[in-house]
Amino acid sequence: MNLADKPSSILTLIAIIAGALLAKDARADNFVDHGVSKDRGGIYQAQDAVPVVLALLTAGSALWEGTENRLGKTCWEGGESGAASLILSEGLQLITR
Repeated sequence: MNLADKPSSILTLIAIIAGALLAKDARADNFVDHGVSKDRGGIYQAQDAVPVVLALLTAGSALWEGTENRLGKTCWEGGESGAASLILSEGLQLITR
């Protein structure tokens, strides 16, 4: 079913989107949005350790496998891209503060 073939479905879609955008109860000043504190209890205690463990696993498997096979080459490329993204994100944070 192509939407261009059905002008009534396009009009219905436009009406639904317009109704959602113009709804009176969807305003930001109705205190719908509010600050939420970061949950550090339970399973969320380990959320900061996940990227570190993944980086260590990638580095370990890259060292173990070397560059002779596809897995080793992929791990090396993953480690390089992770290091590059870390450096770029930290640099952008310093620039935009």
